[in-house]
Amino acid sequence: MNIYETDVESLTCSCLDWKQQRAKYALDNPKRLCKHLIDKLDVEDLPESMKYFKENILYYKEKEIAFNKQFQTIIP
Repeated sequence: MNIYETDVESLTCSCLDWKQQRAKYALDNPKRLCKHLIDKLDVEDLPESMKYFKENILYYKEKEIAFNKQFQTIIP
């Protein structure tokens, strides 16, 4: 099992997915969230910029997957 360094303050992770795909997204863009960051996020205390996506983050957290990089609409 790999262990990755995550920083929920700066929304960074040492995983390959984050480094190669997600680092390019702004801090207020949920596409920045790999599954490791989602796992570590306190959903009840999200950064202000991510509160709009709370329901989506809960969905991805439950499924143990990263935020969909191709999302066009919010998952109800």
